[in-house]
Amino acid sequence: MAGAGTNFASRCCQPLVKLTGVGSRRHSAGPRRRGFKTGRVFSQQQPDGLSVPHSGTPQGDSTRNIVDTGALIMRTYDEALALTREVRDYIASQAPADKAALDHDTQLVASCEEMRVTARITQVMAWLMLQRAVNDGEVARDAAAQPENRLGGQDTCLAEPAVDPDRLPARLGDLLTRSRALYERIQRLDMMLEPAGRA
Repeated sequence: MAGAGTNFASRCCQPLVKLTGVGSRRHSAGPRRRGFKTGRVFSQQQPDGLSVPHSGTPQGDSTRNIVDTGALIMRTYDEALALTREVRDYIASQAPADKAALDHDTQLVASCEEMRVTARITQVMAWLMLQRAVNDGEVARDAAAQPENRLGGQDTCLAEPAVDPDRLPARLGDLLTRSRALYERIQRLDMMLEPAGRA
């Protein structure tokens, strides 16, 4: 039975291994904190109750909605960066001790879920840095709306753990919950970039 569980956990890990780090090929705005231009937003309703100015869609714009890359993106970027550091610190320090208390198969699943958290953060940070670059005029808005620059890894990042979350370490469970909530918020923002006629 242990061998069967090991194979099951390994199969769960395979797409995560492939996905983690995908965003590294995207545009990076660099680690420095950049100044922000006043962004325009073309949407009737913002996700999560956020209110931003509405300026109307400019002629010739191929996207229905443009995400505000001012205060909204900076605030979300700071939140994602803080969560990234929490994940890094957990995996580097607390995770080994947490997993030592688990049975072998659950240890493997916990390692897979650590990669899932990392994959979510990687995708979110890549998307946010690209939006910052758009706002700074380094990347065209139309280019940012192309499929290859949209939020990736949704099948893997939105999948449920392979075991009951209650069997996983509490701290890992907290990071899974928060990283999924952040990923889903970015997913809703990304959907606002959908070209007109495809929404």
